[in-house]
Amino acid sequence: MILLAAIFCLGTLLLTTGKMPIGLDDFVAVLRGQSNDSPAAKVLWRIRLPRVLTACLVGFGLGLAGAAFQTVSRNPLGSPDVIGFTTGAATGAIVQIVMINSDPLSIAAMSMLSGLVTAFVVLMLARKSGRSEGYRLVLVGIGVGATLSGVNTVFLVMGDLDQSIAAQLWLAGSLNTRTWAHVWPAALGLMLLAPVVLSLSRRLALFEMGDDAAAALGVSVERTRIAAILAAVGMTAIATAAAGPISFIALAAPQLARRVSGMAQIPFFAAGLMGAALLLGADLMSQRLPTGLSLPVGQMTGLLGGGYLLWVLTRRSR
Repeated sequence: MILLAAIFCLGTLLLTTGKMPIGLDDFVAVLRGQSNDSPAAKVLWRIRLPRVLTACLVGFGLGLAGAAFQTVSRNPLGSPDVIGFTTGAATGAIVQIVMINSDPLSIAAMSMLSGLVTAFVVLMLARKSGRSEGYRLVLVGIGVGATLSGVNTVFLVMGDLDQSIAAQLWLAGSLNTRTWAHVWPAALGLMLLAPVVLSLSRRLALFEMGDDAAAALGVSVERTRIAAILAAVGMTAIATAAAGPISFIALAAPQLARRVSGMAQIPFFAAGLMGAALLLGADLMSQRLPTGLSLPVGQMTGLLGGGYLLWVLTRRSR
């Protein structure tokens, strides 16, 4: 309930404040369809609402994907942006922008395809004795991510100036100019993949006791791991395609949701809600900076997430 209330409050602030403030009466009237031709209605329906809904969908998908990765790897650093899946999804988008064209649908398709290919490579390299162990998954993912980061830089250098600038803007991760064309594909993708991860959450929770203990309790460990990873990679690729690479949401949301809920294990649905709330909060901060600058939301999450990552590392070292 706390997270739902936070999402509602943050979403309302994003919808009603900004360069063109919308009063509460006008806001309610627009929602009721009483002033569809007014400037407030056009700003709300065409600009702000698609942006807010995209943020909610992207944040929820990243939070849920992060919960799956961290449970499978039994490591709070096991998130798609740390172990290279987000970088892999970005590689396809960069290739599409620099080598072919900047068509949004093509960028989204290439991002999803390269994210799935990256997941397959990491899973194969992480296999040992017929299974992909958690710590190997994290280490191999970090190595693959570092390699792909270098590949991305090479492609940026290969492109001409306009293409490289377009790719750099996409890599910043942004909710600017989001439209309903971004909302519907992301919503459809999450409707298909989120139930898969949620249905596996109870079996994944047994992974906390170790693979052998989970297998003794009747869990098909490797099948469950692969199914969860593929669904989580799919959600990460959908989120990346919708808003570009958004860092640290998948890393922070599961752990923060666990602390808010007071549970010993990561609550999957709450992790998704926490991801949505974090991304909405970061978007609000990026638009309301006192300096007058409007940072891409991906840069804002990177700034906030860096501090969170240092906090996690210092806690674990203690």
